[in-house]
Amino acid sequence: AAARLGHDVLRITAGSPASRGDEPAEVLVERLVGPVRRAADRAADRGVHLALENHGDLRAQDILSLFDAVDRPHVMGVCLDNVNLIRVGDDMAEGTRALAPLTLLVQLKDLEPGNPTVSGGPVSAALGEGIADLDGLLGILAAAGFDGPVCVELASLGPVDVDELAMIDRSVGWLRAHLPVMEVPR
Repeated sequence: AAARLGHDVLRITAGSPASRGDEPAEVLVERLVGPVRRAADRAADRGVHLALENHGDLRAQDILSLFDAVDRPHVMGVCLDNVNLIRVGDDMAEGTRALAPLTLLVQLKDLEPGNPTVSGGPVSAALGEGIADLDGLLGILAAAGFDGPVCVELASLGPVDVDELAMIDRSVGWLRAHLPVMEVPR
């Protein structure tokens, strides 16, 4: 479908936070090699790159190990979710630095103070209104040569009612102010 629609990047996942910890990371990576390699080969046949999201299941090093084992460097890349890095115990800046050279797409989030490993994930904040060093992360990505799409993502909104559309609007405004050379679709 991605190729038919003219898209050359497809975001995929290899698990979820619910599956993290069921088995050692090395076992999970080994189990994923065959299916990810088959998906990469099918994508390559159609001219599509796969952007594997760090989906709250794999640490940055696990993704790098999986990519080494799959051995499809011209097809595989990363959909970087900066908050999911800390959900699995990675340092946000170091995880971004490790994955930045492979990043095809960014799902940028900000978060409220609190425990980032809680079930459902940390509570989202509008970009620029939380505690994530978003400018630092964008600097790391720029230094690695990243020039792909940066998307606003909200996840857990917490126990209180929030105006999700207003949060998205403020986040898009933050992106426009901090990525002035990029066209941000409405």
